[in-house]
Amino acid sequence: MTICIAESPWRDPMDLVTKQMIMLDTISSDLIGMKETIIRGPKDIYKMGKVLQNERTTSGTKFNATSSRTHCLMWFKIYTKTGDNLVRINHLKMLDLAGSERLAQ
Repeated sequence: MTICIAESPWRDPMDLVTKQMIMLDTISSDLIGMKETIIRGPKDIYKMGKVLQNERTTSGTKFNATSSRTHCLMWFKIYTKTGDNLVRINHLKMLDLAGSERLAQ
């Protein structure tokens, strides 16, 4: 399994591992320039969670001391070897939208 993490403040998405700008291929929905990090177990997931926690843009608000200021994309690719030695790739994309503290009281 691999994971890619990125944030998008408004228009220019950035890979949180490499700090490089990435682009969206509008035809394939792939992110061009994303670094895939191999996940071998829970320790690797924990490390990537720490990268996300440390590198993501946050700011304090009246309601939340560490509110996200950007959208965050986590893209998992799960590789499974089939019985006939083919590799099946499954994608799981999760999006965490930036918080909105302007909700009505």
